[in-house]
Amino acid sequence: MRYPLVGGPCDGTMSMDFTVKPFIGFQVLCQTHEYNFGADNRFHDAGIAPILAGGGTLDTKQIGKAWHKLMHVYAVEAPAAIRKARAARARIRRTVR
Repeated sequence: MRYPLVGGPCDGTMSMDFTVKPFIGFQVLCQTHEYNFGADNRFHDAGIAPILAGGGTLDTKQIGKAWHKLMHVYAVEAPAAIRKARAARARIRRTVR
């Protein structure tokens, strides 16, 4: 069965097809707007969907800490790991000879 969208950007231009009647309050999205199924067998505009409305601001302090830790790996931990690997290979070569 076909149920029309009422209000918002999809008013009269879109409708939803369902084989089973949706329950009252069922939600669908159309062009960033949320539509709720009503008792009159139509979907009514409920405004812009919260998931598409935009998020909060970024915490630059967290970004700075993450960047610092990442650079610390390359600057401090990676050279030490390379030295240890070279030393281990040298030990293996000495024992194999």
